[in-house]
Amino acid sequence: MAYAQFQAEIEHRPDGKSSVRQQLEQIEKTKGEPHPVLVNEPELPTEYLHVWTWFCDVFSGEVPTWHELQAWSALTGNIVLPREFNLIRRLARKFLEVEHGRHSNT
Repeated sequence: MAYAQFQAEIEHRPDGKSSVRQQLEQIEKTKGEPHPVLVNEPELPTEYLHVWTWFCDVFSGEVPTWHELQAWSALTGNIVLPREFNLIRRLARKFLEVEHGRHSNT
């Protein structure tokens, strides 16, 4: 979840316009050196790459329902295990927690 937490925070748009990532990249350009936050970005474990890709495909700003995930799975032909459904829903909740200023360890 460290990767998801980081991504949620770095892609957050506190001003409603540019993401934190975009702001840090601008600082990098101005200073001409890598920003420590971006340098220390956590790596996504390879065994979760497919789940992260699926999450990015289905996340629309709300926690997807079981029915939505089943429909998406049927449409794409992706075979999704129950634990992967759970993980996608946890990732969505994590993004929403960051978006709304709540942080938890779920």
